[in-house]
Amino acid sequence: MTLRTVVMSLLAASVAILPAGAGQPDGYAGKLIANPPIALNVGDPNGLPSVLCTGFSWTETFPAHLLDPADTVLLELAIVPFRSGSTEVLLPELLRLPFADGHVNGLPYHRSAWNDVRVWFRPATQDYMLSVNGVEAGPFPNEFPCQQMDCFTLKALLIRGGVFEEAVAWIDSLSLVRQSSAGQELVLQNTFEACYAGQQNVILGGLLIATPPEQFTRGGRAVGNP
Repeated sequence: MTLRTVVMSLLAASVAILPAGAGQPDGYAGKLIANPPIALNVGDPNGLPSVLCTGFSWTETFPAHLLDPADTVLLELAIVPFRSGSTEVLLPELLRLPFADGHVNGLPYHRSAWNDVRVWFRPATQDYMLSVNGVEAGPFPNEFPCQQMDCFTLKALLIRGGVFEEAVAWIDSLSLVRQSSAGQELVLQNTFEACYAGQQNVILGGLLIATPPEQFTRGGRAVGNP
């Protein structure tokens, strides 16, 4: 084998193990803005302790779906997490995805670029499979304690930012699908191409519909610090 062949083989192998990039979503996207730290009740005459408001919290609600053990819940989204602190994507009582320091459940993600995320939650085994930019891992167990039928109820989507500064994250192509013996049921979808969709409840920070920065991609592929 020639030296050139050896070098090309090594390059091919190194490319194969890198996570694939996510393409720039078309059109608009959701711009998530974290609230900077603000102290309330400072010097309150009633002696109430001060409260620190900071970070981001958004809840998307929909009619509750009672899951059969044979069902599968598929969550898909494109996301640029908050670069500092943490970003959590949750299905309450079912799963939690903690994005922090370039990793989510051990899988690397791009900290300054779009990431394609897919999650398959399985009620029967109370666990989920995770794919980030084409790299799969799991199963990961449901970390929430199962009380009554909570761990078989699909009722909301939460996105939280544990950020202690005014910061920005992005989200797009959000969908939540229930797969059962009766077929596929679209529970939630948001392409962020409309002024308002769903039952959005932003408790901390803000959510805008905006054009994402073009520097998230280069040559049609996502770039950024992994």
